[in-house]
Amino acid sequence: ATIGESGGIDVIVRAMWVHNTNPGVQEWGCRALWTLSVNPNNKALTVEVGGISAVVNAMSGHVDVATVQEKGCGVLSNLAANSDEIKVKIVEEEALDAIIMAMVLHGDNTLVQQRACSVLKKLAFGPNIQPMHAANVASLVTIAAEKFPDKCRREAEYVLNLLDKIPSEYGS
Repeated sequence: ATIGESGGIDVIVRAMWVHNTNPGVQEWGCRALWTLSVNPNNKALTVEVGGISAVVNAMSGHVDVATVQEKGCGVLSNLAANSDEIKVKIVEEEALDAIIMAMVLHGDNTLVQQRACSVLKKLAFGPNIQPMHAANVASLVTIAAEKFPDKCRREAEYVLNLLDKIPSEYGS
């Protein structure tokens, strides 16, 4: 049996909640979930056992720890890939706030900006457009693209193009 099938994802998520004040546990919990969430079955299990809220909690509780921000964005990016339902759930569970905070507080960190732009690209569609407008995503991805053109420009252009095509009133 795989780690996911054996209840390992649930154990990781529980550990993240029990040790929510420990940045090391949060970082390694996010690292593990990031790796495991590549597998589609594990992606569903991660969402099912509350992995999104655990990651958002880790990012919100350790805003000053760049590795938690980077790995947290990585998990959310994997979870958002190829699932509109999960993309909406990620935004509903207030991950956008955590991603934005990571971009603001770690504006000079290439990896945080790259992972944040990547997850924002995946989240940018239909029902998430209005919350992304409201969160001022456009200005943050623009700054990231200017600072880190090799790492963020393509994702930023995708997000900006989508936000530009659909007015901020969309969905309100």
